[in-house]
Amino acid sequence: MSLKELFKSNVFQACIIILLYVLYALSGSFSEYLFKYSLNSITAGNFNTYVYWQIMQFVLALVTSLLLPITTVVLTICIKFGKKSCIITMIKKVMKKSLVCRTD
Repeated sequence: MSLKELFKSNVFQACIIILLYVLYALSGSFSEYLFKYSLNSITAGNFNTYVYWQIMQFVLALVTSLLLPITTVVLTICIKFGKKSCIITMIKKVMKKSLVCRTD
């Protein structure tokens, strides 16, 4: 599916997918940017500030590692279901499976 076909199928969901991919790229770059501050803190002898920047970098790296799989799953579902509302379809499928698991 090309970008043009993605926008034809559902503009709102195409914008969400593109936004998620952009956030993935930005969060990966920003995580490396924070490393500079942690390095400056440790060389200045501020261990508490160093730990703070390392925690911030870890949280951002965690968010980055989760963004790509989530975006890929949403894009795959949009391709699979075509013009239907893929996000709503995904939520319905998950709820249906959870109800089946509860009744078993």
